[in-house]
Amino acid sequence: LTGTPDGIGPMRVGDEVSVEIEGIGELINPVVAR
Repeated sequence: LTGTPDGIGPMRVGDEVSVEIEGIGELINPVVAR
């Protein structure tokens, strides 16, 4: 399937984007105004 799930919207300042790789760790980046 492709597309965007319901309830998903644009990122906003203050949101966080996180990526976790099991056995390695987690990276968390805040969304900031440019």
